Amino acid sequence: MPVRSFENHLPLPGVTVGDVGSKYGYNSVDNGYLSFENVRIPRENMLSRFVLIDKEGNFELRGDPRTLYQIMVSTRLLIMYGTSSSILTSCVMATRYAVCRR
Repeated sequence: MPVRSFENHLPLPGVTVGDVGSKYGYNSVDNGYLSFENVRIPRENMLSRFVLIDKEGNFELRGDPRTLYQIMVSTRLLIMYGTSSSILTSCVMATRYAVCRR
């Protein structure tokens, strides 16, 4: 799905592109947003790994729903493990500071 014009690199009509800006924690990761308004996306350009929409508009779930749920849960666990190590480091630093301050 083309998002920007090839001539001037501006967003195409009906496409809104923006930057989320600075955030706490993961400033090294650049996050943004993309919005479509009254834009027709061809069916062959849709991300249809787990779902399918046929020409009549019927929705079909591909694969096992338990697998889809497992992917979501494992992603949330990875986020939890990443934040727990940051919290542990912060607690160690705060404890050392509390012990050594005068």
